[in-house]
Amino acid sequence: MGLFTKTPCSKCGDEFRKSKLHSNGLCERCYFIGENSTYEYNRAATDSFEIIRKSKNIDTILGRYDYIIDSPETHLKPWDDYGFNSLTSSEIAKILEKEKDELIIEHLNLEFEKAKEKSLIAQTLASKTNPILKLIPKVKELLPYSTFNKDEIEKFRLFVDHAVNRIKLDDFLTKAKKSEFKGNKNKALDNYYEALFLLRNDNIDDSKQSQEISELESKIKSLGGEIKV
Repeated sequence: MGLFTKTPCSKCGDEFRKSKLHSNGLCERCYFIGENSTYEYNRAATDSFEIIRKSKNIDTILGRYDYIIDSPETHLKPWDDYGFNSLTSSEIAKILEKEKDELIIEHLNLEFEKAKEKSLIAQTLASKTNPILKLIPKVKELLPYSTFNKDEIEKFRLFVDHAVNRIKLDDFLTKAKKSEFKGNKNKALDNYYEALFLLRNDNIDDSKQSQEISELESKIKSLGGEIKV
């Protein structure tokens, strides 16, 4: 009687002779479905990575990442316990999420370098700050795509704000020094006041730029200005 004992498939529950089951406990039909589902995901992932490799469009790249991150839930998770992949669906998704997060940071840093190059050759304050200011909407757009690096992306936004403020600060100081050189004390004071206001109201703790603040206050006092706390 033992030779005819039937064992249920570990997936569908239908009973078969043990010799008809695969080593992972699946019947032929379930094994085929699991193997095919895994193959289809791996093929789609390979195609997506090829698109990611060739594309320079961040929206296209992130879209492909989202596709291959979401797909394991459908294609792989039902078969996690049967050894078709060396990693589980959640492990694969986590690896891909981290890759995507690193790519977002890399993209933002690259875009900042491009914006900085444009800013350096610009002649007016607006044309110097605009390339960098355009990064702020992009940061907000990319933030929801991040899983693990939201804090880093938020820090990048503050970094962009600071870069713009430094450009404005340099502009105020340059104008102040030119006015002072020309003997236009009132105009020089106006620009020194603007520079001081900017430093006191930016997103950097005053203690970290106390020397600059102190120097500006001294310059204003030397030109007959008053410092109001």
